[in-house]
Amino acid sequence: MPLRYAKDAVAKANQLISAQKALVKEHLGLWQRRKKKTTERINKIAKKDPNSRKLHGLHRKLEKQQRKVTFYQQHLDADTFPPVIFESRELYLAQFKEGANKESWRKQWKDSRNGRLSARGDRAKKGNPLSFVNFRENQLYDARSGRRDWLIGNITRKIVAYVKERGAGLVMEDLKFINDRDVSHKFNRMAHQFTYRHLATSVEREALRQGVELRKVHPAYISVIGRLKYQPQSGISVHSSAALVIARRGALKIRREMYPRRYASGC
Repeated sequence: MPLRYAKDAVAKANQLISAQKALVKEHLGLWQRRKKKTTERINKIAKKDPNSRKLHGLHRKLEKQQRKVTFYQQHLDADTFPPVIFESRELYLAQFKEGANKESWRKQWKDSRNGRLSARGDRAKKGNPLSFVNFRENQLYDARSGRRDWLIGNITRKIVAYVKERGAGLVMEDLKFINDRDVSHKFNRMAHQFTYRHLATSVEREALRQGVELRKVHPAYISVIGRLKYQPQSGISVHSSAALVIARRGALKIRREMYPRRYASGC
């Protein structure tokens, strides 16, 4: 496995841990606020009518909220977070149901975890080159130029066919490689081996040939927006958060992201 993949895996794991710990704090605050509102409602109703039938249900609701507060407070005190289930929790629990077909479940579970898009950050490229996970080809890093061109052609056709079958479109960053051949020997070697420019151009050409809509979006602040806005609230990696920003800019034509309220005091 190339060292770059290993570093990416470690970085993604660290980002996931940080995001989940941040979510613990947010969930704790959320359930504390809900508990406070329920308590205020109970006191208000009890003051008017101590025998109100609503009080029984509200007390049960308050007990549930207290359990949630205790749950997240324990994780916060221990600097831990709840177990993480990738993809659907309902699908994960389906394997334990009576009469579940294990082979069918494994296939469904595997299919649900394929077909993802993620953005790989790279300072040298001043953006997040897209990495197609269900279409990844590790030989691109060390194959000869002729075979590399053949591999890129195959990957390109698979990507565009995958999108076309679903009646969707493609969104990419509009990255500029200005004078990149004169930056440094290290960057020249990396850029030549990774061949991102070739891959991006090939995807763009194939999309045009197959009639698949492709939009390019400005790459400015994509990682920053994803890290600050979508990573904490969704519990996803910064790469997936950046990919979400790219998709919003292209599909929804979002020109300006609104910042979360928790950052308002610092603006």
